[in-house]
Amino acid sequence: MNDIAEKYFNLVMREPVPEPREYINNMLDLWKEVSNDYLNILNTHLIVNDIIFYALKIKDYELAEEWGKIALQYEGTTYLLGEGNFIMGKISYLRGDMEKAKEYFEKVYKNSKWRLFKGENPEYRKLVEGKDTQ
Repeated sequence: MNDIAEKYFNLVMREPVPEPREYINNMLDLWKEVSNDYLNILNTHLIVNDIIFYALKIKDYELAEEWGKIALQYEGTTYLLGEGNFIMGKISYLRGDMEKAKEYFEKVYKNSKWRLFKGENPEYRKLVEGKDTQ
């Protein structure tokens, strides 16, 4: 298998959209098909991103962090702007670990300046700038 996109889009285009936990389980099932070679199969990062998105939506920060660590493995290949570090920065911020969040966000800034921060929580940028956050 060289690309998971067709199977992925068949899952995500289903109507009605499943509840977050069911959606995560669907993505985990799909992941089983690629887990042995995910870095060499196109579009597997979409599965990772969706699991993280829905884990954050239901405030399952432990699951989000577990998959965020997988997202970091795409840095320099699929993620060229620091997306994996940005994901981990968000998760760390939401978990209340501001020092760790700052470290991740500083890596993102070093790599792509403020591009990934646009439209995101302004508190993330303040961490990098050294300003007080709420």
